[in-house]
Amino acid sequence: MLSVSSGFREIWVVDAIAGSTPTQLAANGSQYCFHPHWGADSDTFVYVLGAGGAIDSGSIYKDTVSSPGSPTLLRAPTGGAGCFRPQFNFDGTRIAYLYTASGDPQLRCMDDDGSNDGLVDNTLATYDSNEPPQFSWANTQNLLIFQDGGVANEVYVIDDTGSGKTQLNANGAAVGAAPNVSGMAFPADDSFAVFTANLGSCYYSGIRAELDGSDTTVLGSAGPVTAPSYMRGALVYQGRIWFIETDDLLDSKGQVSYMPLAGCAATVVFDSSLGSGDQVYAFTGGDGWYFN
Repeated sequence: MLSVSSGFREIWVVDAIAGSTPTQLAANGSQYCFHPHWGADSDTFVYVLGAGGAIDSGSIYKDTVSSPGSPTLLRAPTGGAGCFRPQFNFDGTRIAYLYTASGDPQLRCMDDDGSNDGLVDNTLATYDSNEPPQFSWANTQNLLIFQDGGVANEVYVIDDTGSGKTQLNANGAAVGAAPNVSGMAFPADDSFAVFTANLGSCYYSGIRAELDGSDTTVLGSAGPVTAPSYMRGALVYQGRIWFIETDDLLDSKGQVSYMPLAGCAATVVFDSSLGSGDQVYAFTGGDGWYFN
């Protein structure tokens, strides 16, 4: 599923097969459709509809791929605050989202029909407008990891009711380092979490965090160009940690790589410097990529 720009952003879906025909799922002639996220049934999805993408205008809607076009409003903006980045939990019964105005960013959670909406945490310093999406659900339980988005540079785990809040980067390599949390931060068994952190000179490295907050350790590197490298958007998928790594000093170099969950021994699967024309891209813009 993807959000594309056509005057106003639209949401489309396409099979992961070359030559497949895309299907439009959501479009609006006067508002932006963005931040789509799959439900556990791979049919239901949620997204945000907002006037001009303004930070105080985002509403959360739910629809289905099998019968799109009659979305259900789950959460509307109130009091100058808007809803952003809705994500289903592992079984599709709960939806976490960011609810934010300039002075009061919040992490909130509601049932999949919009009921039982409640505050999870309101100590976020700011809403991070760039990707990655700032928080992630665990795979087997109603546990969330999130970054505070501000100068405190802290990463936490917390349950969907706001209980059990634990700082993950209080010890080890990532203390005080600016973090980026992707939308897929946990391995299948939820035994730890990964994120990226600025360990010096604005270059981000992959980090493994123990869920009790006892330690953070640096993951290995594919070593794409020259040190220091810039690792973007680390996420866990199919038993591997995936990331984009680039050297911002060399604009023709960027790599997509993966490593085992234990770290180290990274394998490069795409090297942008080996292409030509539009294939040469250093991934130097934005904060990387993620998918749901």
